[in-house]
Amino acid sequence: MTAGLLGGGAYALFSSQATLENVSFASGNATLQIWDGDSYETTWNSTINLANMYPGYTSPAYNMWLKNASTAPVSLSVAMQLTNGGGNWPNGLENVVEALVANSDESANTGWFSLNAWNTTPASLPGGNIGQGSESLYKLYFRMSDTADNSSADLSLPGVGFTFTGTQAL
Repeated sequence: MTAGLLGGGAYALFSSQATLENVSFASGNATLQIWDGDSYETTWNSTINLANMYPGYTSPAYNMWLKNASTAPVSLSVAMQLTNGGGNWPNGLENVVEALVANSDESANTGWFSLNAWNTTPASLPGGNIGQGSESLYKLYFRMSDTADNSSADLSLPGVGFTFTGTQAL
């Protein structure tokens, strides 16, 4: 028979530590701006005034420039929504006045939606994401539906406003 002897001993090892200090963190931001006629701002107080609209009327294109001025290196997908019905909302025009946004070469667009639909559901703008520091041209159109009748005569919706929301694209 073989007997074994197990022995244990205590021992010490050298050790040392190093420290990392003074680390700072700062977040960037997502910033979407709109051209107001002479510079990029967060608000464009446009001079769009469509008077004497009639069933079947379509406005000329209004050029609308958006810029991704984010400090963070992110691309933005952009959606548009009517967020201010202005004075006299609702009066019936919100159901027969429609808007459409097209990309710069008009190869893609949002489709025509009534102001009421733009108010309840945002729509993604065509043309893909806007990269950091980049600008995108969109063409904005308005029309009065050819289904409008006399109940839409002599009405106005002054001060309507749209909000553009740029969301970081993954």
